[in-house]
Amino acid sequence: MSETSPVLGLPYLQAAQAQKHVTHNEALRILDAVTQLSVLSADLATPPSDPSEGDRYIVATPGVDAWAGQDNMVAAWADNTWQFFAPLLGWRADIAPTGATLRFDGTTWQGAGDIASLPQLGISTSADSTNRLAVASDAALFSHDGAGHQIKVNKNAAGDTASLLFQTGWSGRAEMGTAGSDDFAIKVSPDGSAFLTALHVDATTGAVSFPSGGVRETLNAHRTYYVRIDGDDGNDGLSDVAGGAFRTIGKAVETMMELDCGTYDVTLQVGPGDYNEVVNIDGIVLGAGEYTVRGDVANPTSVKTRQFRCSKGAAVTIEGFELTSANGITTRSDAKVRVDEVFFSGPGSAISIQQSFVDCANSNLYFGNQVTSISVMYNYAYLSANTATLMLDAGINWATSGAFFVQGFCLVWLKQATFTGDTTGTLGKRFSVSINSAINTSGEADNFIPGSIDGTAVTGGLYI
Repeated sequence: MSETSPVLGLPYLQAAQAQKHVTHNEALRILDAVTQLSVLSADLATPPSDPSEGDRYIVATPGVDAWAGQDNMVAAWADNTWQFFAPLLGWRADIAPTGATLRFDGTTWQGAGDIASLPQLGISTSADSTNRLAVASDAALFSHDGAGHQIKVNKNAAGDTASLLFQTGWSGRAEMGTAGSDDFAIKVSPDGSAFLTALHVDATTGAVSFPSGGVRETLNAHRTYYVRIDGDDGNDGLSDVAGGAFRTIGKAVETMMELDCGTYDVTLQVGPGDYNEVVNIDGIVLGAGEYTVRGDVANPTSVKTRQFRCSKGAAVTIEGFELTSANGITTRSDAKVRVDEVFFSGPGSAISIQQSFVDCANSNLYFGNQVTSISVMYNYAYLSANTATLMLDAGINWATSGAFFVQGFCLVWLKQATFTGDTTGTLGKRFSVSINSAINTSGEADNFIPGSIDGTAVTGGLYI
């Protein structure tokens, strides 16, 4: 039979042993030193100069003086001498002054119960090798310790990801952070696979953009967008080349309407070709600048489209186009449209105005032989053609309603306007004005407007 216990090496009492109290007391001394092990420090390599009876330490490496050669041993001061006890694998020791716990791994003492060194931690759930910290809870609180508080997400390199990912059923729905670069972004996804960038902040310049739209860009300079027959609506429209220009006028208008222009002007420059579009300009561009849709003012017939429809307070200048449909310029609902250097070639009325304003003063307008009226106006419409030049093709035959049909509190200004072209061969009724409307020529004769049939002014209508 062994004379000591297998774990702590406590001496056994032997049969017929004399002075049994010595052996018993030795066992008690070992138990007193290592049971419920609590030490004053594990950082000292030099013995303290004035230890008290029962003080215990773990000897730091390398031990010196009385602790020389006793690295990692438990040193206990008893009976005015140091006694040393060799720890076994798995022993734990409490550091009394700090409350820290150490564990002997068979070679050295390591932190035990120190959260900073745990390989994984799960709170009410299981952690894994990817999610090394996992928490299942209704809420998690991170609070200050007397001042501010930061949550830090650090990545290794710019091309890595540092982000917060929000999930539904373990499938990503929104992400914010620096994903794949050092630019900050907020993204959303309907399915956890395809993500759309809602907000992007450039790490170098701080410039903020909204790639998916929804927020107006604010201009800090005049802006020109380009439209070309060989362009693409997937371009940004900012350069006059096939790889930069838009393909449609409508896309350029849509882009303009999304701007906050401040005091800066926006021009949509449309290149030659037949775009065959009905272009809708609905609403007000935010800002106090001027907004122009321009084709070729020197050669309007080189830039064709069907019609411009302007409403809801739209304020824009349209110039340098051939318009191939009836009512080539159509305005409604408080629109304010300036028209110059436009050739109307479509069959029917050239300009249709209701509760809005068209300004052709000092303009050059051209009318093809299929045009049956210059303007049709209803309900508080206003047309200014003062000092305008109105050029008529041969073969025009005005409709029975007249070259100018004006009804319902409307006003046409033709002061010092000039009709040129085939003015003597133009047929049809000159004008029809009624219901408290007026055509003001500043005293021109009734045959001032070309045609073969006299105009009529009835029911409060005036031709003056």
